[in-house]
Amino acid sequence: MPRLTSYDAFSREAIGDVAITSAAEISQLVQQAWQAQPAWAALSLSARQQILTQAFDQLVPLQDQLATLISREMGKDIRRAGYEAGGTIQSGSYFAGEVAAALAPESLGPHGEIQYRPLGVVAVISPWNYPLAMANNLLIPALMAGNSVILKPSEETPLVADAFVNALNNVLPVGVLQIAHGDEQTGKALVEADIRMVAFTGSLEAGKHIMAHAASGLKRLVMELGGNDPMIVMADADLDAAARFAVASSFENAGQMCTSTERVYVDSRIAQAFEDKVVAYASQYKTGPWNQPRVNIGPLTNPR
Repeated sequence: MPRLTSYDAFSREAIGDVAITSAAEISQLVQQAWQAQPAWAALSLSARQQILTQAFDQLVPLQDQLATLISREMGKDIRRAGYEAGGTIQSGSYFAGEVAAALAPESLGPHGEIQYRPLGVVAVISPWNYPLAMANNLLIPALMAGNSVILKPSEETPLVADAFVNALNNVLPVGVLQIAHGDEQTGKALVEADIRMVAFTGSLEAGKHIMAHAASGLKRLVMELGGNDPMIVMADADLDAAARFAVASSFENAGQMCTSTERVYVDSRIAQAFEDKVVAYASQYKTGPWNQPRVNIGPLTNPR
């Protein structure tokens, strides 16, 4: 069986592997998801919320392990990885409650009511830059709405995704949440399978492919395809705050995020003063591996 190897982003050493999901296995996962979905959808919103909350409790003792896997697989320092792992775990019950409130029936007066019904099977295709947080943001709404979910994580971060899903599945009913591993071919097979919705965060090109292949089945789409983020510094701005933000926003996660500041437009009257402050703040930043103290910028996730 073909394996997908995960590499340490800093040393490029192999740290583990997972089985690649074949096209035939995608069909099996989808079939299992359809079998599990009706019973999950038949539960009340409050029952699904309670089960999801209990599932996220399974992650609490794994927080340090999950943070370390984030750091090693994608490169961010352990402090930031800890924030992501902890935030994801803590958001579980809160996020489930928020979604439950949003999906509650809405009265239209004495003659009508708006009700929200599940679609069926949802594919979640998540990125590597925030491998837990971004997957979580798509998983919880889909599950709370009564759908079953197949998660296809980035091939750059399979180990942390595997640990995440396996822990949740200690509580979730069998087949409600499954995982498919592989590269873009796995993602394409999942998009083309008998599913009802694709929730995707990733590149523009991949988004175009997903949209084209979802059209024939009128599959619903939720897609976030990156950002294009300028910063404007006016002459009367707080230059100290502006410089701090410009540096922090540009260097966070080694610039590997959709909200990273990509370019800065500065009023010419204060340009030199702003540049001086940016250089002063940037010079305080330290690069290095995930487990080195006071590192602000880790490696890029891969040589590409």
